[in-house]
Amino acid sequence: MEDNYPIPSNADFERMPSSPMLQVRSEITGRIYTFNIGDNVVVISTSDEEWHARLLDIRHDKVEDVVWLRVQWFHNATDLRNQRFGRYIGSQELVLSHDVDLVEAGCLEHYTPGKERILMFDEGAAFGPAIGPTQRYMRWSMKVKDVRTIWSGHARRRKAIYEIEASHTHIFLVIQGSVTKCPGCDKGYNPDRDLQRFCRSCETWYHVECLERLPASMSGIPAQVEVQTSLPHGRLGADLQSILHIPIQRGCGYGVVGNGKAILHVWGVFEEMRGQDTSPPPCWQDAVDPDMLRQSQDAHEYYYCMVCSKDGIDSFM
Repeated sequence: MEDNYPIPSNADFERMPSSPMLQVRSEITGRIYTFNIGDNVVVISTSDEEWHARLLDIRHDKVEDVVWLRVQWFHNATDLRNQRFGRYIGSQELVLSHDVDLVEAGCLEHYTPGKERILMFDEGAAFGPAIGPTQRYMRWSMKVKDVRTIWSGHARRRKAIYEIEASHTHIFLVIQGSVTKCPGCDKGYNPDRDLQRFCRSCETWYHVECLERLPASMSGIPAQVEVQTSLPHGRLGADLQSILHIPIQRGCGYGVVGNGKAILHVWGVFEEMRGQDTSPPPCWQDAVDPDMLRQSQDAHEYYYCMVCSKDGIDSFM
């Protein structure tokens, strides 16, 4: 921004005429981009850093002919590294914070694509919209749980007065909403670091490292896998059955969301065939990409679901 205007007070901002949308011409492309209240945007700082925010309000200062925006900031993994839940935040993940500021609309001028697309990730579901390795996504917002003053210095009594200095204030933040935790360790999911398996029966996600600690007596599962993915009339086909053998996984090399969508599509085809004693439809491979067929050729370790086993259900992952 070439011009620097003093940031108005909240009272002055509220007195300005409001608008439901803002149109900005990009200095790079010359195109006009439209921003609406509720859009996620990228704010360019004075040091050319990209900050992520949600647009809450748009007001026009007619005296200075300046448009001001009220924004709610997103935080990333670096911002939240000192919070308890910071260990679960992925490298491309954003968390909607409680922080709200006023910024001048000119900070949006240099952002070529206009508004930012931040995908919503439902971490408890078996699958969701695909999230690429560079795609920004979110699953949580934050709220302030507690504010505490951290004291330092010495407590030396002099004339009944203790000399204790307040060094800084620490804000304790918590996740607003539910966190899906693995039953084996009661910990959350970091898409960059953790590999997880999904149980179709109880719809539960587990860390693979927790499953690897299960007793070795569960080594007889592969034969059961073969039985549970076969049809008595033998019309299944080798490709379709081999995909049924693939565990539903996410994290690490499987991406944030994982491979559940394609695999559950094939399971749906299988259940329909089993119920109607039919051959697979010719279009069953439409939702299966080449990488899924490659995964079907890999050797997999299988585990019993510890939740289902307590209920007497033999469910493999």
